[in-house]
Amino acid sequence: MSSNIEKSITIIVRTTGESTTEILVKQLQKQITEQDSLLIIDKEECFEDKLKNGFKLGVEENKAFTVFIDADILLRHNAIKKIKKLTNKLKDSDLGFGLRLWDRFYDRPKFRGLHVYRTNLLEKAILYVPEPNVKLRPESFTKQKMKEDGHDWRNGISFYVAGIHDFFQNSEDIYYKFLIRSKRSRNDLFELKKKFRLARETDYKIALQGILDGEQMTDITNNKFLYKNTPTNLPKLNLGFNHINKSTDLIIIKKLIKHYRINRLFWKSI
Repeated sequence: MSSNIEKSITIIVRTTGESTTEILVKQLQKQITEQDSLLIIDKEECFEDKLKNGFKLGVEENKAFTVFIDADILLRHNAIKKIKKLTNKLKDSDLGFGLRLWDRFYDRPKFRGLHVYRTNLLEKAILYVPEPNVKLRPESFTKQKMKEDGHDWRNGISFYVAGIHDFFQNSEDIYYKFLIRSKRSRNDLFELKKKFRLARETDYKIALQGILDGEQMTDITNNKFLYKNTPTNLPKLNLGFNHINKSTDLIIIKKLIKHYRINRLFWKSI
């Protein structure tokens, strides 16, 4: 295991025009050091190509670790420092790890689009990225193939909740996310539909519409830019961006207290 806590890293933000992109980038700029690299992938391309191109950028930057963060995430003030410390828990053969985020729609900590990769394994990982629309979860597929080659993905490395996911998103993005989730997370659909039907929040109602419409479809492209059938009558959300005045940390702490009641897992999560 490495002992260099302050190693430099590459951070790559993957965005498809999410409403929180600019805020996330500003959060990262406050947390990185001069030795770190911060890059943004915003090309209109399918997720599989975005994944490959991100891996290639990580290899080119040649830092010890490459962190991918999807732009529907907002981070806690100490997230990058925590990530750097956690890399020291990895074995040299490990591919990397993910961290939990408080998910807006599941309303609990979930593993989402924050992935910390060991850079010297990315060239190998590129070879396992599937072709477009072959796998519902291209990144998970790639990790599984690397695991079969002896490179584990260590999601159990920490209970730390690094940020929030899917808060303050626009109507079209929420709809498309849950259109895709109707095919990708079928074991969760009963719970989600029940929750959304009982909810008053407009974004939950939009998510429900996405699930119900997706269940009626045979195939859905894994490329937001190619999907042309988003309903034109979706309600517009007043995003407000309350996180500018109320920090991501405060949102998470309040959620964790309600969820864990200040028990052992609460302290591990902060």
